[in-house]
Amino acid sequence: MTTHEPTPTTHPAERFDYEAAADDRALANPRSSRLVWPGLPLMLLATIVVVDVSMLMVASRDRSFAVAEDYKLGDAGWEAKVARREANDATGWIPAVEVHAAAPGLPSGIVIRVADRDGSLVADAAVSAEVFHHGTASERLAVTFEELAPGVYQGFCDLPADGRWGVDLEVVRGEERWIDRTEFFVMRGTGG
Repeated sequence: MTTHEPTPTTHPAERFDYEAAADDRALANPRSSRLVWPGLPLMLLATIVVVDVSMLMVASRDRSFAVAEDYKLGDAGWEAKVARREANDATGWIPAVEVHAAAPGLPSGIVIRVADRDGSLVADAAVSAEVFHHGTASERLAVTFEELAPGVYQGFCDLPADGRWGVDLEVVRGEERWIDRTEFFVMRGTGG
């Protein structure tokens, strides 16, 4: 019994040689392969630039984004902060913040009580503050205070949002000065 081999439907000379065709295309257009490798890193760099610019645009529009005023001072800023704390300790003053939050859109009362180490209230001081919500730290509200009673100072500002608020507080009497940051929390009732 003899086996019969199938005959090819195409002549061997007519078969398509894929490898030769790829080599022919590369030889016909040698610039295409040379442009891919330098182009790939350039495309990656362009992608990074686009992402960075997009993030900068978002950050610059975000109200919660704020750069600390003394950010560029670095170690010198830390030394100034330590010196300020030592000066605060030298005064012996202990300010306490009390907030009477009103409805949004109405002025809220902020009461500062300034006592010394012995617990005596510090009268005849000039008290000022910058108040800011941590969610919108770039928006600062200046508050000036009037003395209601010896050592008790009251100021008003609109506190439009609940949450954590920061206070950059300054108390000055004669040559003595107390400057620091403190915080308070606003939580209004739901009224139900």
